[in-house]
Amino acid sequence: MKYRYTKFTGDLLDELDLEDLVAKLSDLLLSSGFGNPYGGMDDEERTMQALHDAILDALFNGGVLPEETIERLLGDPADGDQEHMRSRELGYNGYFAELGLALDVKLFYDEITGMISEPLRNNQYIASNANSSRFRGTETQLDWRVSLADRLRFTYAFVDAEASNPLDQQFTSRNSGSAGWLRDWGHGWNSALFYYGDNALNGYRFERVDTRIAKRIALGKAQLQLAGVLQQRLDHEPTSFVDNNYDERRLMYFSAELEF
Repeated sequence: MKYRYTKFTGDLLDELDLEDLVAKLSDLLLSSGFGNPYGGMDDEERTMQALHDAILDALFNGGVLPEETIERLLGDPADGDQEHMRSRELGYNGYFAELGLALDVKLFYDEITGMISEPLRNNQYIASNANSSRFRGTETQLDWRVSLADRLRFTYAFVDAEASNPLDQQFTSRNSGSAGWLRDWGHGWNSALFYYGDNALNGYRFERVDTRIAKRIALGKAQLQLAGVLQQRLDHEPTSFVDNNYDERRLMYFSAELEF
């Protein structure tokens, strides 16, 4: 009787990182000409996330792996560790009564580690603490009461974002801001005109002007306010996603508010 001895290597699944495996498969296919991984999301263009989903769908729903193996790879989502966030801020808040000017300036540095950022899907969900992100920049807000009837408001934010998962980084605009004019016309009438904009939210520019006109009516001890708002998009871009488009670039709505 002959015996054959082999070196004990342990359970191979214990050494397998599913996210690392999928990432390497994605890189392999991309290097073979799969397509542009992140930019230019045309209708027919495949993205890194689409490739990631396709590989996972093939592994889990295509009969490639036994159910027992899938359960061992996924593990229990409740086993995830806590995320850790560290934030540092340096700010100045001042009010200049003679000018009717309020100023708020802030520098910040935010860091998130052990981040769980995998998107939810109906066919599978892999939760891990493998991601991280960092945000640094400045925020500024200026509120100026020009007269008893008029106010001007300005905001600006600069955010430099880095993330291990590119999807987490794309939804942070590098430059954004707003400018507004508010006026009290007397006799219960007031109006507001605001401009909002950012240079790139998931790669798409956003610009919009809002106009609001309101009338306050006294009803005994109560107050009724009727308002109408007109929103006008100035750009021709989708909102965050390529297929997220409004039928009209102009939106109007009305509201009624009762205070008693």
